[in-house]
Amino acid sequence: MVEGNIYTAVYSSVPVFEMIVKGIAVMRRRTDDYMNATQILKVANIEKGKRTKILEKEVLVGEHEKVQGGYGKYQGTWIPFNKSKELAERYGVANLLAPMFNFDLVKIPMDEQQTLPQPEEQEKETTKTDNPPSPEIPPSKKAKLGSPDSVEANTMTMTEHNRSVLMSIFLSDKPDQIREFLEQSDNQESFIVDMVIDEQGNTALHWAASLARINTVELLVEKGANIACTNYAGETPLMRSVMVTNNYDMQSFPRVFELLKSTVHMTDHKKRTVLHHAALTGSIQGRAEAATYFIQHLVSKEVCKLILDAQDSLGDTALSIAARLESTGLADALIKAGATQNTQNHAGLDIQDYKDKVTEDITMEEAPSSSAKSSQRVFSNTSLYSKKPYAPSQRGKEIVATVQKIVDALDEEYGSQLTSKEQELQAVQEDLNAVSQELEKTRKSLEERQTQSQRLSEAQQKTRNLDNALQTGWQRLESLMQASGRHVLTQQDLDRFDEHTDIDAHLDDIGLPTDDKDLLDQQIRRARAKVKAYEANNKALDQEIMEIEHQYTEKEMQCKRLIAACCNLPIDKIDDLVEPLTLAIESDPPDLDLARVIGFMDKIRRQGAFTEPPMNPPKSTPH
Repeated sequence: MVEGNIYTAVYSSVPVFEMIVKGIAVMRRRTDDYMNATQILKVANIEKGKRTKILEKEVLVGEHEKVQGGYGKYQGTWIPFNKSKELAERYGVANLLAPMFNFDLVKIPMDEQQTLPQPEEQEKETTKTDNPPSPEIPPSKKAKLGSPDSVEANTMTMTEHNRSVLMSIFLSDKPDQIREFLEQSDNQESFIVDMVIDEQGNTALHWAASLARINTVELLVEKGANIACTNYAGETPLMRSVMVTNNYDMQSFPRVFELLKSTVHMTDHKKRTVLHHAALTGSIQGRAEAATYFIQHLVSKEVCKLILDAQDSLGDTALSIAARLESTGLADALIKAGATQNTQNHAGLDIQDYKDKVTEDITMEEAPSSSAKSSQRVFSNTSLYSKKPYAPSQRGKEIVATVQKIVDALDEEYGSQLTSKEQELQAVQEDLNAVSQELEKTRKSLEERQTQSQRLSEAQQKTRNLDNALQTGWQRLESLMQASGRHVLTQQDLDRFDEHTDIDAHLDDIGLPTDDKDLLDQQIRRARAKVKAYEANNKALDQEIMEIEHQYTEKEMQCKRLIAACCNLPIDKIDDLVEPLTLAIESDPPDLDLARVIGFMDKIRRQGAFTEPPMNPPKSTPH
């Protein structure tokens, strides 16, 4: 742009008036006349440290708007028009910025169509998109600010506006914003969706396909973009999509291919097909897997079978390129798809010659190009396989610098977010480990309690067996005493006996209904011994039962307290949760699923969000 000229531009979807002063872009927003205070201070040659202090003391204290994201040149602190003039006068640059301050916005038509060149002039602009880029238009032919009658010449040409819109599409992948851009441009008869936007003749569709912007590709095709358009090297958007790894990283190549597959038969100026370009991508360090991914998907389509053996200007097929690069993955995929293995190039060499490494001259012909390109960015403004025919323009440099800033900012932002998330994850992991340890202790306590419960059940069963045996013996004793005419001892009588009472004295004279007195005496002695043994055993069992029940109650209360502390629940609610908690612990595999434990604990907390305080543990009483 010529210094001192005022033209319109669009940055981050915001229309502005812009002029270059001392090599610095100075902007004035068309919607509210706000100007960028940072740019004004730059024109005044104030270094960055002093600019920051001036902004803090003089600008940020009043009405202002700080823009940090979006297009690089648009960033800065924006202030009202009057404050902008005062700031420029204060630092001695009001005369330099006078054209921006003094021209009348009311007299400038806001409808972009009113600033279009005449039809003949527009046709000339459109014709330029089909040819290699020509040198910049001399400053004398650019629009300058003048009288109200020449206001049309003060704004950029419609071609520049369209290019700005298409570059905005490239710099953003927000479907709603992109659709809005294109719908606004639909009202312009001269809008060219296939306009060349860089020095290599690439269109917005080339850029979108290369950067795996699927939404952008679909919108451009929907708006009538020509999927068969080529850049100055004859490369189609489909070819560009396999020359970088973005579609491999996003796993989006199948969708791109479906949108652009009708151009699969096309070749570039070196007669290379999309298969040639995919194979050559494997020559760049770190892109072998991406190249294999592209080749495998392409050869799986029937439409690509027709170009398997296509030869480029050197006579090489995609298979011979893969063999020359010693890429077994690419070669195997092409051979399985049916590629001919004995096709010779114009030097008379086939893939066997490349395997034997007798083609050093031809290999060196391609290797320097591939080596040099391996150090370039993912998507540069040059073709991957051809020399750069034109020097980069200032516009191209600005675009590359802006993309670099965006990538760096995203890298820094997501890097800090990742660090923060990792710290949060570490904290959650530590909490989860602590809860897991508590649950493990609880599980062991439950197992111990189950063992004690089993022992208690066995002791109770033994007690019942003894009671049954005593009852049977007592009934038999009663029948014998009744038969002998003796007073039958009752349970109350037995309760009054102490350990020194001779029970045998009460039972010696029982008349047994038998004539064999010695046999009866022997049976009686045995019965007495059994009764005494049973009573002693019963007493010992009663004592053991009391001890076990006391231990069981104490252990049970300890487990309840532990579960209540872990789950933040009152103790009286724990009984309802023991069964599901036990089932959850028993169902866990050896390698504990932490996510499942977290979900379980959340569920326990939601179910147990009670307001009353935990109850005191009940005191155990022996039975």
